[in-house]
Amino acid sequence: MAIFLLHGIVDEYVPGASAYRNYVPRAMFERYLRERAAPFADWRGDGSTGDLLTVDDATRAGADACLAARRLGHPVLFFVNPYQVVSGEPYFFSLLAALLDARRVTSAEYGGTRYDLADPAAVQALRRAVRAAVMRLPAAESHAAVARLASMLGADGVTVAAHEQPLRRADLIALRDAGVRIENHGWSHVEIDAIDDDAFARHVREGRDWLQRELGVDASLYAVPFGATDVAPPRQRWVDGGYFLASDRFPRGRVGAHGWNRRDLLIEMRARNRVAAYLAARTRS
Repeated sequence: MAIFLLHGIVDEYVPGASAYRNYVPRAMFERYLRERAAPFADWRGDGSTGDLLTVDDATRAGADACLAARRLGHPVLFFVNPYQVVSGEPYFFSLLAALLDARRVTSAEYGGTRYDLADPAAVQALRRAVRAAVMRLPAAESHAAVARLASMLGADGVTVAAHEQPLRRADLIALRDAGVRIENHGWSHVEIDAIDDDAFARHVREGRDWLQRELGVDASLYAVPFGATDVAPPRQRWVDGGYFLASDRFPRGRVGAHGWNRRDLLIEMRARNRVAAYLAARTRS
């Protein structure tokens, strides 16, 4: 069994843009689903099913991926943060991507380092530096910290792209009714290594309670925000249904007694697409 993670799909893909780096074109995703040798499977706690499809973050791109999967006959688990749904505030990394794409300066200094923003690699290095600096902050503070970068980047007044806008409660209800299994990504998208045990318990409990109260779903599974920090054994009692990571630091598949590490479906799909393009070029030659 392989467990895959996707963040969403878009109708119009813009290569090289920060706002599209975690997404795949709808047509590519739907083709991938149709051509799979076997459909994705429903989750069973013992991992005895086939491959599993999971989608993270309460964005429109994530919802579109879930609906496409259901329409083509595939089960899917959707891990969402209620904070974004309740507040209507986009994820800080979505705002950061929008600011970087709309920048009107050729260089910027952040954290004592100057970045040549005419160089795509430097743009991504700046994105990573900002992400590392603010991901440990509470959600409202992380968003505010990124918003303050707008003037530095010459990107005042920029809004987050439509596909990265947060979902509403009504959207989640529609997804639930379409057969999407909605699960817990924690109350907000905070780095769990930055919070103590009591805060972690609230983070998990408040996300699960909101999903139960507002959607009537029993969200017993939990996906770690950012996917890189394992849930320490003392904390695992609050995620008794199992938890999911997404990190190269751990082996794929089971991690300890209650955890599972996922593979990035975007990477696999891009690799398949390159192979297909190569074979098509050889056939034409």
